[in-house]
Amino acid sequence: MNIKRADWVTCKDFPNIYGIVTRVAKSKEWADIKWNNSVSKRMKTEALIVEHTIPALGGYITDMTRERELKEDKLC
Repeated sequence: MNIKRADWVTCKDFPNIYGIVTRVAKSKEWADIKWNNSVSKRMKTEALIVEHTIPALGGYITDMTRERELKEDKLC
């Protein structure tokens, strides 16, 4: 999976908590994640799931460009 800076992610162990990628290692082995806009943590990228839709106040927000990129990655 190709994780990029500013991606929305969840953790495989806690899928209901959303975070934003603030930095990714050149080797793509780890990324710094800002969880719930407060706590930052460095995590292995294999433990993360990239999301293109997140819940927001009374609805959802979808990043259509990232959704298309993720679908293209799965097709390759």
